[in-house]
Amino acid sequence: MFNDSYGHLEGDKCLKIVANTVSKIVDSTSDFCARFGGEEFIGICDTDEYGANEIAEKIRKSVL
Repeated sequence: MFNDSYGHLEGDKCLKIVANTVSKIVDSTSDFCARFGGEEFIGICDTDEYGANEIAEKIRKSVL
């Protein structure tokens, strides 16, 4: 939807901002995060379910 409203160039800028935000939140020494498909990201974190939820919530709050 973002690309439809703002165009692909702005969509690419937005994806870069999200990727940079995520990379600042996850632990680069033990976690892995990558773009997975058009507008999806996948994260593999060395933590339990509670920790994963905490990371996801930090990411969600940071990109809104």
